[in-house]
Amino acid sequence: MYAYHDDLARLIRDRWPTVAKDRMERGQFPAVPLPAPPFFENLLSICYQVSMLREEERPVSLRILLAGPELFSNQEFPPMGLHRLVFTKPRPCNETELKKLSPAVDFSRSLVGATLNQEGEWQIWGLVLSGTRWLQHHHGGRKVPPAFPDAPVIWIKGPGRLTVLRGTESLATLTEGRIITPSINVFESIWLRDYFDWAQFEWPEIYIRLLEKQNWPAITDSNLPGIIVRQAVMRIISTMREARKGGTLIIVPHEHSHEFTSRNPLINIKYQFKEDETRYRFLRLMLETLQTLAEEKAHKIDPGKKVTWVEYIGSDSEKLACLEEAWFELSHQLSDFAMVDGAVLLTRGGCMLGFGGFILGDYDRVTTVARALDIEGKHRQEELTENVGARHRSVYYLCHQVPEALGIVISQDGNARFIKFKDGQVTYWEQAISFALKVS
Repeated sequence: MYAYHDDLARLIRDRWPTVAKDRMERGQFPAVPLPAPPFFENLLSICYQVSMLREEERPVSLRILLAGPELFSNQEFPPMGLHRLVFTKPRPCNETELKKLSPAVDFSRSLVGATLNQEGEWQIWGLVLSGTRWLQHHHGGRKVPPAFPDAPVIWIKGPGRLTVLRGTESLATLTEGRIITPSINVFESIWLRDYFDWAQFEWPEIYIRLLEKQNWPAITDSNLPGIIVRQAVMRIISTMREARKGGTLIIVPHEHSHEFTSRNPLINIKYQFKEDETRYRFLRLMLETLQTLAEEKAHKIDPGKKVTWVEYIGSDSEKLACLEEAWFELSHQLSDFAMVDGAVLLTRGGCMLGFGGFILGDYDRVTTVARALDIEGKHRQEELTENVGARHRSVYYLCHQVPEALGIVISQDGNARFIKFKDGQVTYWEQAISFALKVS
């Protein structure tokens, strides 16, 4: 059965903490409780209706904060703080007003502030300007976002698509008539961490040559390279999501690179890159990032300690900031490649093989797949493949034929599906748009 906003409301009530977590002791915000019944349910109903509307031919997209203006200082502003703008006269918080207001409230930069008045009606008191650093939770990156209150937040992201958060923590997303919770956040899984564990890679010769000139392995935490790789994958996915066209990313072990770039029965890469060192932009960027961090932080940490993710995100190095920009440029480039029909192919060793990859073979050989019900795929539900399109079925087939491959399929609505052969069966994990992709 399909789920709707009232089902989402019931789940949020079950999951909302009964004891408020007060952050005032840390000099930040007090927690804001979930509105009592039926007020929260009424607002979710309004938001659901708004999600079905269009403003100037675009779906309405909004973030609504259920907290009053007294929570925010009028002395702070993005990117380091939240800035409030209070209307002289509150506006009714209804479908018409939210639709009209949406063009002025960019989803990535601002929130609508809503509270209940004395008559128990929802009203819009003004706006909260957040800046874009909060997107680091979802897109990857190392900029520190401003502190945010533990208050109810509702995201409207298109027809029938609502997410409820407690501050920056996603609790549940309603999308395509299904409710998805953070229990399936692939980036927190052990299997994905192991997949990007550098110790298991078969490295190309270029890596060995470059590594001979660097000393970062001796002074950095062994988990750091894998974290940065996953952050890079997060950036690529988020950029592909923003394009709203969908796309496919296939990652294969480096030892399969020659197999896929020569004539083979599995995949034909239409736009294949020449076999030279320019294909290793990803790898070079990674090694330069690690070496820059090591050179900057090695003398600042205690003897015997290692440079970790904490030092990475806390660095104010101008060179690391420039490398951060280079990572985002790379993610945009790969997203552009994904706009062309076919898959983008990378190796775990940081080599870009090409794009426009068409998977060959009889997709119907894989008649069922398993949908993972938890991040490790221990609990699964079998599904028929006939209910999805050729893009998904082709990646199911490839992962069946090449168990070491990892497929990531981005739908036009932005949802990401991770596909991997696991425990004797092709398995997929649904990664909802709204869940913070934690990796550290």
